[in-house]
Amino acid sequence: MKMHKLLIVGGASEMKDVLGGILRQSYNIKTVTNGKRGIDISKSFLPDLIISDIQIIPFDGFQLCQTIKADNILNHIPVILLTDNHEHTNLTKGLNAGADAIIIKPFVTIHLFAQINNLILTRQKLKEKYSGQSAQKFSRYNSDDNEFLQRCTSLVLENIDNQYFTVEILALKIAKSRPVLYRKLKALTNQSPQDFIRIIRLQEAKKLLKIGGKSISDTAYETGFADPKYFSTCFKKFYGCTPTQYSKKKL
Repeated sequence: MKMHKLLIVGGASEMKDVLGGILRQSYNIKTVTNGKRGIDISKSFLPDLIISDIQIIPFDGFQLCQTIKADNILNHIPVILLTDNHEHTNLTKGLNAGADAIIIKPFVTIHLFAQINNLILTRQKLKEKYSGQSAQKFSRYNSDDNEFLQRCTSLVLENIDNQYFTVEILALKIAKSRPVLYRKLKALTNQSPQDFIRIIRLQEAKKLLKIGGKSISDTAYETGFADPKYFSTCFKKFYGCTPTQYSKKKL
């Protein structure tokens, strides 16, 4: 079974104890003590969750969290901040920085483990919910993720009948490299960019078939499929019936 990835930023003894125990047994963990290094490694490691102590260098955990949440490649990643300050000031600053959870030290290991598990599970459910479903229903994502997904969707729809609208063109249109586009879409929707484009094409094809009046070939061409046979294969794999069967039954 694939282990979820955690990035730990900070060198407090409590964190080392956790890493030496229950967390390392359950997760794929990377640790850094420097906040800047934490941000850099996040972009290549793409953790499922980040845990950061507030007292880190060269900037504190609040700034680390703000930077993560302002980055449109990383802002979907849940962040847990650890603080030894019981005052409401730190809790408020953490929330304002975009932290998904704030845990006061010393903490009970099982409580931290439960918080980690809950945040990862919530994100996983969102991925499963939107994987293979309407690419336009993103209301439960944060505003930056929603804007990114809506932009990708709009670009595909604007080029729905263009069989030459590829992943490379989509990446160019949104000013991101293909690897970055892949990582972001995979993290948010559990779809590769190629699947993302194909699913939108299939959804639009289904709408046309429901309306009726067009042949299967015309429907394929109008939704960017160059080969009607390939279109039929994709449609059946995604919807469980052929385009012809759908046209007759309007499932």
